[in-house]
Amino acid sequence: MLNEWRDRMLQLEEAGILQPEEAAIARVEYCRYTGVRREESQARKHAPIESHDDFYDCDLHAPIADWSKQMCFDYVKLHSEQINPLYAMGFNRVGCAPCINSSREDILMWLIKRPEMIEKVRRLEAETGRTFFSPMVPGRAMNDIDTVLNWALTIKRGGSEHQPAFPIFMERPACESKYGLCE
Repeated sequence: MLNEWRDRMLQLEEAGILQPEEAAIARVEYCRYTGVRREESQARKHAPIESHDDFYDCDLHAPIADWSKQMCFDYVKLHSEQINPLYAMGFNRVGCAPCINSSREDILMWLIKRPEMIEKVRRLEAETGRTFFSPMVPGRAMNDIDTVLNWALTIKRGGSEHQPAFPIFMERPACESKYGLCE
């Protein structure tokens, strides 16, 4: 697949559609790095540290695959780097906003603490007719942000009982990190 992409990039360069520096990417040997960690999910439980990415036709490195989340935070602190402030707010997954793998609590936290992000997702869905959430409702092709919010407001799996309010968010401390990240 990548070889086809490289060939197409070179064809576009020859046709004058791409600038030479853009097409140069197709001629460069490269590898990919990912921050996948085995403890993140069942699907990632056996993630190799070294593998080959068939889609991009390159080596794929997952140097922190066997690290715990705490080890990641410890490494960042050791090197005096900043940790994403969303962790101190209590969010569990912060790679994308909101993460497609967010728990109910994280989705509700986005709604309560960062409603502008929910609005941004809603606006982008309306503009594109697409969403990045996986189907959660059987028979439904996609789940828009409002479907995900409705799911997050439920107590039981399956989304049938709505929570009466947001008790988990009332009178909470300024730092809610689950990982001891607050000074």
